[in-house]
Amino acid sequence: MRLLLSFFLFSLTSMYGQATLEGYTGVSRSGSRYQVSQDVYVNSTIANISDATILIRNNGRLRFGPNAQAVFGEVDGVGDDGLPKVKGRVLIIEESNSVTHGVDNYNNGNARFQSGCDITLNGVTWISKTSSRSDFDIRTGATVRFNNSEIVLDGANNTFVHFASADVEINGLRIDNQRGQVALEFARDGIPTVLNGLDLVDNNPTSSHRHFVFINNTDTRYQLDNFKSRNVSIHEGSGFIAQLNNPLGNIPKGSSTGGVLEVHRDVNINAVREDGSAAAGVRLLVERIGGTAYTQNLNLDGNGEQTVRLLQYLVPHGTLTASQQNNYSIGLLDYNLRLYANNHTVDFVPGVNGENYISNVLLFNDSNITEQNPANAATIAGIAVDHVAETITVSANIDLCQLYDYLKWEKVSTSPYSPTLNSLAATVSGGTLDIGNYQLVITGTNKVAACDKFNKVQSNVVGTIPDPTNNLAIAFTDPNGSYKLVRLSNLQNNVLTLTDNNSSTELANFPNISGVYSLVTQSNSNSVSVKATRDGYSNWAVDLDLSNGDDVFSFVVVQSSLAGNAATLANQESIKFLLHKMLQHSSGIKATIGDQSSTPINLTTNSISGSAPAEENQEEIIQLAQRVLLNTTVIKNQLGNN
Repeated sequence: MRLLLSFFLFSLTSMYGQATLEGYTGVSRSGSRYQVSQDVYVNSTIANISDATILIRNNGRLRFGPNAQAVFGEVDGVGDDGLPKVKGRVLIIEESNSVTHGVDNYNNGNARFQSGCDITLNGVTWISKTSSRSDFDIRTGATVRFNNSEIVLDGANNTFVHFASADVEINGLRIDNQRGQVALEFARDGIPTVLNGLDLVDNNPTSSHRHFVFINNTDTRYQLDNFKSRNVSIHEGSGFIAQLNNPLGNIPKGSSTGGVLEVHRDVNINAVREDGSAAAGVRLLVERIGGTAYTQNLNLDGNGEQTVRLLQYLVPHGTLTASQQNNYSIGLLDYNLRLYANNHTVDFVPGVNGENYISNVLLFNDSNITEQNPANAATIAGIAVDHVAETITVSANIDLCQLYDYLKWEKVSTSPYSPTLNSLAATVSGGTLDIGNYQLVITGTNKVAACDKFNKVQSNVVGTIPDPTNNLAIAFTDPNGSYKLVRLSNLQNNVLTLTDNNSSTELANFPNISGVYSLVTQSNSNSVSVKATRDGYSNWAVDLDLSNGDDVFSFVVVQSSLAGNAATLANQESIKFLLHKMLQHSSGIKATIGDQSSTPINLTTNSISGSAPAEENQEEIIQLAQRVLLNTTVIKNQLGNN
């Protein structure tokens, strides 16, 4: 039985080959040095080889058959570059007198690596110096792993490297073709399953000849990350797309016009709120400017970050001319934050692994918001926005704060790209909402009122206002002209009269008004007066110059009782006190800005008995007012000189 087992093992060894490389006929070994001097076809599992040199010479040749399994070199862990760390190296040299492998061997038995073999090259440098063309080819179905290895072609001119197997794994491979302009071709669907750290040496940087090539692959899309090459040449049909993600340079299409070349880059974005916290959950929107229409809608993550992969350029089938698609508008939208939108050009940036960065975007709170809860803003009734027709229709009584809040909610929630990604339907300028090319449409008797933030709407389109007197409690300007807003407060059962001063024509009359009242006028006159009357009280009136460019006029109506003397000693004393304070503050400001002409404040304070107003107080009030005026004049002149 023992004899039969020994014979069986011996038969297996004989049938399937030797357990070591030197066990093959034509291979000799001296320590760490191997010599291959015949056509050696390894077709079995052989022992690992590390820290060694293999010389192929004197009509020698080395190939790996379908049953071959071998590991050359040794790696241990991963380096800082993310590639395997080499622990033991192997140098393989095909000398000039070795047998050549011939031309385009990815489809025949002369290839170094045949279908079915399983070979790992760890830290291997394979140098070919053959005197005639000897392509470095891997056939379909061969498994070859390159871990921080190198192929150097330094023999015959125009030697090629063909990978025709999808079972190739690259984790660090440098190809240096010193005798040809082509560094590497992926042929017959030979796209590696793993491709990291592929370095194609460019020995002909000024040449337009092909450097990296796709040839004879099926119509599909292949992606290569962090790729570097002089160009990419595509010998394929129109359905083949070579997609380069974050290539290390702007790589053109090579000398062949087949297929489509696309270059994409990752744009990394991070943003913080004005309090320094991460802008988590903020909407990220991307829109291409020009080129083929493209949008993308994401959200920043919990760290206020997001990465979006964007097309930089493409070279269509049948041409070598690139179509740039790299201009984008990038917006960050949140109801409570001011709109951030900026244009970004996707391009190669040296030193950042082919990616782009938009870093430390600072997002400010939107102080124009009144209703802080977007859910409540969504329920504001009576406002409809049509971005196609460019209309803002009001069908309920609203104020301008509600209008802004609703337009901001509508932008963020439903129409982020309207009117454009980087603009709202209404922009803010002081107290004005400028709705640009949108038309304001007010239906029925509904009214638009001012609020504490806004008092005017401006439009480039003539508005539809059925009854401006009743529909508008705001200033409004469109191509037909301006409705001026007059806001009066402190009214108590007053009659308001609006009169054209030029023609003495009464324009409007409003009886029994109390509190705050807003009225509008679009008089052709450049001067109108507003008068407030009330039984038993002095009249209040003001003349308005409508030609000075102002659209909003605000006044506090103060009237005195006609019963008895309206002046009181208490009021005089209050005026004196306030003027004393104003004089003290203005004198201090004068001294602060360097004026040394200030004199001590020595005024006689009258002591008046009783409750009746006194002429002495009036004289003192006049003196105080004169001193305050003098101080403010000096301050104005001093600031003007500075």
